[in-house]
Amino acid sequence: MRNVQPTIGDRVHYRSWGSAPLPDGRQVHPAKCRTAIVTEILAADMCSLFVINPSGFFWDDCPRDEDGHQGGTWHMPCDRPPVDG
Repeated sequence: MRNVQPTIGDRVHYRSWGSAPLPDGRQVHPAKCRTAIVTEILAADMCSLFVINPSGFFWDDCPRDEDGHQGGTWHMPCDRPPVDG
């Protein structure tokens, strides 16, 4: 995990859940990264987010997942350099 801690107002990526899997395992709407803004720091790896989707927006408390594969989590954008120390 990169040593970058967001602050209130920072942009992070929220990983959507996507639609429920079909019987063959495919998803009509696959999970994707969405823009989110940090509204509160709850713990080192837990933030309240304002998530922006093409179809609307919502607020949620989400854990961090720097691999960015787990739905309902957030991670730092890839274009943000890691902080030393």
